[in-house]
Amino acid sequence: MIDLQPKIAMVADWARAIRKAGGYLTDIGASVVTERVGGNGDDNVVLVGVFLSDLTPLKTTPQRRDWQFDIAIEARVPVSFKTAEAQTLAVIEDMVKCIPTKKATANDNLATLEISGTDINRQPDGVPYIVVSVTVRGTCYEFISQPA
Repeated sequence: MIDLQPKIAMVADWARAIRKAGGYLTDIGASVVTERVGGNGDDNVVLVGVFLSDLTPLKTTPQRRDWQFDIAIEARVPVSFKTAEAQTLAVIEDMVKCIPTKKATANDNLATLEISGTDINRQPDGVPYIVVSVTVRGTCYEFISQPA
């Protein structure tokens, strides 16, 4: 088993730590979810989602599979903010700051986990938010049970 859910939860916990009281520029950690949530952009809340965006097999042997996965931290900054562009930059800085480099420990199958990219997507006119995302790429492995 790959055990992706604990890895997503770990990244979500990092994002939930984003609070001004903790030295960050924003308080987006208050609105982090791991399930899809709608929003019209008019509610003056920066929604932050943490979810799996890619899973790719790297190598397979008769005993083990190695995987690469991407977890996205994605925020929607309402354009109704008077300082939407400044908020967008603060959000991306906070998302990058919250992600440490993670190495495997003896009790998990995680080999690496680190930032692989960022994106600021200014939506077309009429869409009420700017989408900001950071992608965290990890590698892990699973042992394959042999058929009896």
